Amino acid sequence: MNPELEFLIVTELAGDRAAVKTENLFLAAQLISIGFRINESSTFNLAIRDEDHRLSVIDILIELGALFSSGRDWSLEELVRYYVELREINKKFKVISWKNPHGYTVR
Repeated sequence: MNPELEFLIVTELAGDRAAVKTENLFLAAQLISIGFRINESSTFNLAIRDEDHRLSVIDILIELGALFSSGRDWSLEELVRYYVELREINKKFKVISWKNPHGYTVR
């Protein structure tokens, strides 16, 4: 199954933009309503203004059930955990771990 059909998958968040993939029309509409714009590769992007804005975007994405990728080095999961440790984020969040291009686990 393609996780993009039912979830938001956060693909970038640490730099000057947030990038999210989804094929779920309801979730896509939610992203657009908060300022995300879709590009030619079907990725939803939002410019991040500052650290407070990034925290606000993370909070909204968690509320929408977004999946933050785990992985080596500085993954999106680790970025959100960093904010949890700082007590800037106080919500449980979901993580996606990829086993292979078609296999994944959500926790």
